[in-house]
Amino acid sequence: MHGSGPMMQPTADGWLYPYLVQWLQQKAGLSNVGFSVLAFIILFIEALLLNSILNRFRILHANNYFPAFCFLLFSSFFKEWNSFSSPLVANLLLIAVLYQSFQLYSTQQSRSKTFSLGFITGLASLLYMPAIGLLLLIWIALLFSRPFRLAEWILAIAGILCPYYFLLTVLFLTGRLHLAMHLSYPEFGYPHLEVSYWLLAGMILLIWWFLYGSLHLQKDYMKMLIHTRKCWQIMLAFVCIGLVLPFLPDNFSFSGWQIAFIPITAFLSIGFLHIRRGWIATVVHLSALAYIFLFQWIY
Repeated sequence: MHGSGPMMQPTADGWLYPYLVQWLQQKAGLSNVGFSVLAFIILFIEALLLNSILNRFRILHANNYFPAFCFLLFSSFFKEWNSFSSPLVANLLLIAVLYQSFQLYSTQQSRSKTFSLGFITGLASLLYMPAIGLLLLIWIALLFSRPFRLAEWILAIAGILCPYYFLLTVLFLTGRLHLAMHLSYPEFGYPHLEVSYWLLAGMILLIWWFLYGSLHLQKDYMKMLIHTRKCWQIMLAFVCIGLVLPFLPDNFSFSGWQIAFIPITAFLSIGFLHIRRGWIATVVHLSALAYIFLFQWIY
């Protein structure tokens, strides 16, 4: 009804994001409502992609739609996660990073896979600068999945630098190298949030359900296959790193936690999967929906 338009965060947005927004506004003619619709479409695509990945690797023991359900339900808790923003667009690439991280354990082409992981992360950082911190996730995934080889760790760095190399080359050849001065770089910013009771209630509900799912995961962890356990280790590392990423720009933004929400969705799904009484699941679902409608209307 009242589109919020694209979110702009000068210190956090990557070099490509402002040009993407400008193209969508001037060439594609998107209005504020159009950006809201596009944000929902991207969220829906990300939900299906994440659901497909978790089912493919048997993360939840059986194929189901709990990940997509949880992704769409709990991401609606906060307006910042429903708006068109650089973390939202970067998540399309970071879901691919999660997928390829899961493949490291069984692949025979670990060097090419590692370079691809770095390359995709570098592209994501051109949309959302703090995503460059996921280099640490690539190294952790290598540590969990492969014997230590220094060449693979260096290839991850080379992969991240590669998109920047291509960008600087194009700018140099077209005589616009001065635009490289607009590249963002990591800093540290303290959070400045206008915390309301509604926002606090949503965060408490999200954290509570995350801990509930984590408790059930701990009970089943030792029964899982080795590869599945390694996937969960990678996702836990992803959660920890993703929670830190929004602090890298000197201007903290709540929307940056969208990246951490990708792996958090798997823990939320475990919670729904282990509910034995249908009425409890119904109460949790309806309570979440009621909170969403009230929060989006009032806050």
